[in-house]
Amino acid sequence: MHRGKRKPAALDCAQGDVSLCAPSIAIENKGYDAMPKAYWVTCYREIKDPNKLAAYAKLAGPAVEKMGGRYIVRGTAAITFEHGQKERIVISEFDSLEQAKAAHDCPGYQEALRALGDGAVRDVRLVEGLS
Repeated sequence: MHRGKRKPAALDCAQGDVSLCAPSIAIENKGYDAMPKAYWVTCYREIKDPNKLAAYAKLAGPAVEKMGGRYIVRGTAAITFEHGQKERIVISEFDSLEQAKAAHDCPGYQEALRALGDGAVRDVRLVEGLS
């Protein structure tokens, strides 16, 4: 499979190729991404115990990286809109949704979650990317 630009699924649908209407369907040998990357998005709503968060971060980073994750955003929102909170946000990139889920479920990350315990209120999502 060639990894490069991804052809919008809407274009395939408009041209009558309904087999390619779903973005998760692989497009092979056409010069487009066959499988979208995945993003692990963690929005912190409240940090209750900075010490527990530090213990979590010490374990979570290496666990996620060992499973193929790459941190692309770590910090506090610079600007917020539409009821956004100026709390910590972390976004990690993975080669696939399956890889991201495996990282979440791996023993190293589960140990990090135990260290965090009730130290923070978070919203965690795994999202497939477009390319």
